[in-house]
Amino acid sequence: MSHMLDFNEDGLARFAYLNQHEGRVWHKEGSPVEDGTKPNFEQWLIHANMDFTIREAPMIADLNGKLADLFSLDLDSLTPKQAKEAIAEAQATASLVESHKLIYRDHPERAGDFKHLSVMGKGYQFLQPGEAFNILEDIVNDGLLEVQTIGSMHGGNRTFFACKILEADVEVIPGDMLEKYLMCLDSYDGTTALTYASVGTLPVCNNTVNAALNEVRGKAGRKAYARHTTGIKRKERIEALREQIGLASAQLDGYANWMRELSKHKISNDDRTAFFEKLVFGDEGAPTLLTDWTKQQQRAVGELEYLSTSGNGADLKGRKGTANGAFQAVTEWTNHVKNHKGGVDEDRGSYVIYGQGHKLNQRAASLLGDQYKVELAA
Repeated sequence: MSHMLDFNEDGLARFAYLNQHEGRVWHKEGSPVEDGTKPNFEQWLIHANMDFTIREAPMIADLNGKLADLFSLDLDSLTPKQAKEAIAEAQATASLVESHKLIYRDHPERAGDFKHLSVMGKGYQFLQPGEAFNILEDIVNDGLLEVQTIGSMHGGNRTFFACKILEADVEVIPGDMLEKYLMCLDSYDGTTALTYASVGTLPVCNNTVNAALNEVRGKAGRKAYARHTTGIKRKERIEALREQIGLASAQLDGYANWMRELSKHKISNDDRTAFFEKLVFGDEGAPTLLTDWTKQQQRAVGELEYLSTSGNGADLKGRKGTANGAFQAVTEWTNHVKNHKGGVDEDRGSYVIYGQGHKLNQRAASLLGDQYKVELAA
């Protein structure tokens, strides 16, 4: 399941989305929310089957297995003396683990759910999904944000939600809108810090969350984060996050301006092919004879050429025949098409963010920026 969504005991995905995004929810899981109803965040959590509470509990080491034995005993079948001895023996060898604690999930309507999520150090501190949303309270109260999607992934260890930044969509070129979303990603196993990012990708699953993170990788001005350490809930930490989030939203405009500038530059078929070949072969360029190309290299250049003329939005004025169109072909290729070592959808997110996919996107931006003197701000 490349979407990596979490499911409840009834087989329902812990995911909800505004009905207008149905076409983007490729996995067809989750609960649609009627457009225009504007539920509050607590109601969104219920729609997404995420109205649980994250809790922590101390851990006890069962040094000789007697504690486990005690749980399996039928105490009613023992005499009071036998029961007292069994309890005393278990207590004598049970040891409190002071350095770590259990992080688990508790659902108010699922008695005994108590799903274990992780074992973390004693200094680890988490936020409830509602607390992560409340950090945005100021801009929400000003009517600038509206929840679009919310979900739980990786067996409950990660949660995300996305809000649309209202009245802030950027028209890169006529008909090509770059929508602005503020995404929040959090975890309960230490795999990611509490992260807010201003992105153009609507997260609906693991892959799209990773694609959104890829947009802001290396761009400090478009994201804000806080580690799960003691003090994450302190007022000054919250205020610092809010300030960073405001800056992150503004930085997305710079990305749109860069693409808009690329749209002004026409690119010939020969120049576009040369760009794709340099991307695939490196600065030395492609061998003159096609027989000297590997099948992988032939396929790569062919796929890029196809996407540049027939990919998503390729016919739009401002993309067709422009440097921006060539760049969009590369990002569509790395995000959705290109084969990679993992060979499965589950690996593509890591490939795009941490592997060759991200490097190819960066190199494409650098090549086009140098050729047309359009610099992409960090």
